[in-house]
Order: sequence, then structure tokens, then C-alpha cells
Amino acid sequence: MRVLDFINHSSFKLSSGDVTLLTDPWYVSSAFGSWLQYPSPRAEDVFNLVGETGEFAVVISHGHDDHLDEAFIRWHLAGKKFFCPKFATPGLENRLKKRCGVEVQTIGSEVKFGPYTISQFINPEFTNYDAVIVIRTADYAVIHANDNWHLWPSDMLEEIADLVRPYGEDRIFFLAQFGIADAFPVSYPQYGAAEKLEVVYARFRRYRDETLANMEGLGIGHIYYYANQSKCAYRSEVCQGFYDEAQKFIAGSGDKRLAQLSPGATLYVGHRVVTPVDPGVDFFDYRLGALEFFLNKEFARQSRVPVSLKIRLLARQEDVDFDCVNYISDEITWSRILCGELTLEAIIVGGSGAIYKPDVNIQQHHRFVSKQAYVIQNLIAQNGLKFFAEYQR
Repeated sequence: MRVLDFINHSSFKLSSGDVTLLTDPWYVSSAFGSWLQYPSPRAEDVFNLVGETGEFAVVISHGHDDHLDEAFIRWHLAGKKFFCPKFATPGLENRLKKRCGVEVQTIGSEVKFGPYTISQFINPEFTNYDAVIVIRTADYAVIHANDNWHLWPSDMLEEIADLVRPYGEDRIFFLAQFGIADAFPVSYPQYGAAEKLEVVYARFRRYRDETLANMEGLGIGHIYYYANQSKCAYRSEVCQGFYDEAQKFIAGSGDKRLAQLSPGATLYVGHRVVTPVDPGVDFFDYRLGALEFFLNKEFARQSRVPVSLKIRLLARQEDVDFDCVNYISDEITWSRILCGELTLEAIIVGGSGAIYKPDVNIQQHHRFVSKQAYVIQNLIAQNGLKFFAEYQR
């Protein structure tokens, strides 16, 4: 029996007939101004969500940007039902209502949606604004712990264990964060490279030890790690993000109870994990390629004289083609452009990037791209991801 389809980071989809439950979408927006999805979700998985019909609800575990993608929610989930934990103050509810325009129901001790029973558990010793979410059906239980890697209090652990114990080992799925979710120590220049790596691995060991302790307290024998699929804009001689280092640590542990979820993976009863042979199209590259295709198509249609030069939009300088007009910027700037937060004039006028061109006059291209910048921004605001699907090569 299929249990869940993993999208990326802390987001997975449960399906039963025409009823769908989605957790913590983070697919298109940058988080905290500097985080990007890495590994990227598969384009086909995200577009499948956009095309979902039937009953559909979304569970948001807490208010961190990498668990709550405002752009995607406004574009494609605004009419869906939302659930979030009942915290001490209603900040998360208000954000979803006011910034995303959705209706929200708090979980409290328990809510039901279709075949799913949803419960929340908050550790007051860790934070009052994050929650472990337990989702149960008649056939299985999923413990969606998201950022709650820490050792849980005994009473909370026992309460969750009592809830899931009737399902048995083969039907209980425990998903927990494994990855550093802040900039320490890599953005602290007073630490040397060796010292930074030492701290990183010390933190990894703590995550492993405490998640394993929770696993054993639940009386089960598997952990699926997630909520660590990001990379950051800050630069370090150690790493740009922690995902790749985390994979080395998990693989090096040799502990078969620990598994990392990858975008596109599907979990089945009995702890069978199926990962697609074809990794699919990187979602960031998909959208950037669609935007490039749109510009070239429109330039060819609107230009009064035949022009052979092509426009290229790039996030890597090594991909520059000097026979083209190349607009290059970092992935964070592109992410903001692809969400309609910025326009292409951030590069052309604002200097948030570079322009490589052959030794010819590109005034016609420049004027065209500047004018189209606002057309594109409006099309993205109106159509969301449907804009990019329409202009694929």
C-alpha cells in the first residue's frame, strides 16, 4: 500500500481516492532571503499538485519560510483548506489568512479531513511555535516531526507512542529533520575551516543520537530524514549548505535504520522506498528555461528586423555563450524574479548580475527585455506556474 509521495524538504503528499493531504509546501520562493531548494523538487511533482482535483487540504507545521511558500500558496492553493497547530498566539494563522488569503482551521488535540485524523504535539522545552504533527488513517500512521529533531519529553513521547502503537512497525513512518537549519558555524569568520567542520559534525551526531532516542522511545525501528534540502547564499570555505555533508554523515554511519528521503521518493507499507530512476527536470532550471524561451519567442515575434542573437538567462558564469546576449545572476535573484517579486530590471538597471554579449550593439535587445520585464512580472502574478508551463521549449 502506498503511504506517501515525497516532494522535497518537509513536504509530502498523502492520497486516498480523490482526497489529498499536503504538508509544508516550499517549492518556488527563497526562504529567509537566502535559502533555495536543494535538491530541487521535481517539476512534474509540483505540476501534478497544481493540477490536483477533488478534496484537497494543506497542513502547515510552523511558520518558518522553508515550510510555508507564500507565492505558491497564493498562486495555486488559495482555495484549499488549511490546517495549522494551535499555538499560544495566532501569528501563523494570521500570516496564512492575511498574506496568503486562505481559510485556516487550527488542529488542537485533533481534527479530521476525509480519511485522515490529524493531531499536534508541542514540546514547551524546545519552542512553543513548532509542532510534531501525527497523521493517521485506518491503515498507517505518519509522524511528521519536521524541525523537532531534539529529544522529546517523556510524557510527549509516550502520548505519541500510545497513538501510533496499534499500527505496528510496518505501518508507522517517522519523518524527522536532519540538517543544520541556521548559519552556525559557517557564517562565523572567527572559526577556521577545520573548526567549522568539527562543529558541523558534532551537531550531526547530536541530531542522530536524539532522533534515534525518539525512535526507540516510540518503539519503532526506522527514521526517514528530511527537512534538510536547502542551500544558502552565504559563502564559506566549508560548505554552502549542509545537505551534502549530511549525506556523507548518514551514509558513513552504516546504520540501516536511518534513511534520507529524496525528491520523488514514494513510501509503502512495509518500509519499501521507491525512488524514480529518472530524477526528472530540476524545477529551478525548468522555470528559468521557460522564461528564456518566452523572451526569445517574443523578441522574434515583435522585432522589425531579423536578429540572429539569442537571449540566455544563466545562474552559472561557466555557461556563458559569447554568441548570445547573456543575462547572468545568482540563484537567489533569479528565484525572486521567477516569483514575480523582482523584475529583470534588477539585472539590467539594478546591477544585480552581469551581462555578457558579443561585440555588437544590443540596444534593441536591451530595450525589449526592459519592457518585457513588467509584462513577465504581471503574467507570473496572474498565472503562477502556468506561465512557465506554457512557455517550455
